[in-house]
Amino acid sequence: SAPDRVSRLALLASAGMRYEPTFNVHVFHPESLDEVRRMIEAFPMTVPPQFIQQDLLRSMKTENWIVKRSLDSMLTARDVMDGKLGSLTMPVLLVWGAKDGVTPLSVGESIRSELKQAKLVSFAQCGHLVPSECASEVLPVLEDFLRSPATSRTSAPRQSSTSAATTGAAAAAQ
Repeated sequence: SAPDRVSRLALLASAGMRYEPTFNVHVFHPESLDEVRRMIEAFPMTVPPQFIQQDLLRSMKTENWIVKRSLDSMLTARDVMDGKLGSLTMPVLLVWGAKDGVTPLSVGESIRSELKQAKLVSFAQCGHLVPSECASEVLPVLEDFLRSPATSRTSAPRQSSTSAATTGAAAAAQ
């Protein structure tokens, strides 16, 4: 409610725009270790040891309301921001995993199309958990964005999508 208090905005694999999920939404409500493994397989990551899977199952049973609320919002489009982003004027960095199966890169491209000052950086080998899956590539891009000199809130040029897999250093330097 006070966008003027935000001088920079970084969104990482963020939902918020209308799109049809291509994944089975029920996979995020595991009731057993087998279902936890199926959920983990939805992300391009190494399957953790069984004791971590058990802890994940335990914590999801008590904290699943967060996931349920997020999925409900996504499926009903109740909280979508389509057509509402034009009033934002601060520099915006959009960070996405090109292999994101939860909020696909097309969502980032939709956000960028509404924010003329946004820069979209995608990481070819990453999925939805881009900050942890590709931390060594993502962190320098975020740090450079947050440390860059302040620019006019309305004069920043629109940036096109940059693939960090091929231009990581260049993207970080921009």
